[in-house]
Amino acid sequence: MSRASARAARAGRSSGSARDIDFPLPVAGIFSEARNSEVSGQLAEVLHNLVSTGFSIKMRAGYAKTNTETCIQRIPYDFGTAPDYIRIKSGGVQFKASSFARTNTKDFSHTSLSNHVLMADGNGDMLICNGTTVAAAVWTTSDAKPVSDFDGVFAHHDRVFAWDSDELAFYYGPDVGAITGNLERFPLANLGNITGTLIVVSSMTINAASAFTDVMVLVTSTGTILLYEGLDPGDPTDWKLLGRVETKARPISKFAVQAYGSDLWILTEAGLVSVRDSIANGVISLASSVARPIQKDLVADIATYGALTPWSMTTLSDIFEVIINIPTGNGFKQYVYTASEKAWSTADWPAKWWHEIGNGSEFTADTGFRAALSEDNGDNGADIAVNWTTGWIRIPSPGTLYYLIPTIIGSGATDVTVSVVTDQNNTPADIAAGTQVIRLVPDNPGAEVALNELIGVNASGRTFKISWSFSGKKMSFEHLVAGVG
Repeated sequence: MSRASARAARAGRSSGSARDIDFPLPVAGIFSEARNSEVSGQLAEVLHNLVSTGFSIKMRAGYAKTNTETCIQRIPYDFGTAPDYIRIKSGGVQFKASSFARTNTKDFSHTSLSNHVLMADGNGDMLICNGTTVAAAVWTTSDAKPVSDFDGVFAHHDRVFAWDSDELAFYYGPDVGAITGNLERFPLANLGNITGTLIVVSSMTINAASAFTDVMVLVTSTGTILLYEGLDPGDPTDWKLLGRVETKARPISKFAVQAYGSDLWILTEAGLVSVRDSIANGVISLASSVARPIQKDLVADIATYGALTPWSMTTLSDIFEVIINIPTGNGFKQYVYTASEKAWSTADWPAKWWHEIGNGSEFTADTGFRAALSEDNGDNGADIAVNWTTGWIRIPSPGTLYYLIPTIIGSGATDVTVSVVTDQNNTPADIAAGTQVIRLVPDNPGAEVALNELIGVNASGRTFKISWSFSGKKMSFEHLVAGVG
């Protein structure tokens, strides 16, 4: 910004022609409509690598590399006193000193029961880890189907369920807790008028007959949701169909499923679907109360990246965030839902798979290293770049935005870039003219520093959009004052 603009801003403040107003921070997160619409200042068009605290916005957690060994995937074995990761590599699977040679080119589905972890990828033996060794799981099937065809495995009520996502059927284990034996086929086509193949097998808790019970949830490639109650699919007195909904919304991935409270969210071509609401209403119900703010952007990402793998969803229990993890072909991006504030933002951790052992959130990167989330380290020592862009903000009458006074808390030197536009038809040259960069340097290296200087703007209009970009290892945006006249 020119010195003339800065002088005008100071003059506006000193003369009283500008009054200070508190400018709201985007504590309600991003909202797709903010790109072109006038919305509350508590909503943002962009909130990237920032999360809401309810009162301010802070930089997302960074990460520290904890293991540089290259793995395709890491699967937690979280039993006993010495939990560890099962390490999936291109030429085999390893756990501690044990290894199992096989070619791995697909993503493993996995489940835990009876102190064992079962793994299936549809590209070879189903595997089992007992806490000491990794080996081929010993299963047969009632119709002689090769066990190597199963690319999904799930434990429901401590019984193994396996499926091939190219078929409309599942196979179930002989007994509760059994980790070997014969898998019995359960065809779903017998229900009538069901098409496609079985993609998702999961479970959720519902209130049935005035009591809470865990039910199994099945979702087909054509969007049919089925709910089953019971313990034994082989016993018609102990296995019944509770509900069926035709959503016509194809699930994106067997991994893009997440329990949330008493609900189950499934990521589909139509967006984030609530199984609880879909069953209650008898038709497809998007998780609208939760996912509405990102719906347009999420559906656009699905259209662009939906054919890539792996899409996944997970809950980071230690920081109370739900992650939608999206492959872009050039890394990964995330939508981050901060549950305590009911606010969405975006992030760019290089995470292919999220996992936890104990209470610590970790990920396996797209390049294979393992990393743990860290609040003070930046991204493995590198600065994290953040951006907050407001929606269109309207002032009561046409006037001038003379200045901005932010309060940004951080450590270390940083450049803060501020851009102000007043018209949706602004050209790149207009935007460049409304952009300035401020260098923030602390008096003592490593010390916390606050940027709360007056930044001259001198932009005239009725509506404004403001964009902030800065970087650091641990920073927060605490307050913003605007001088309007």
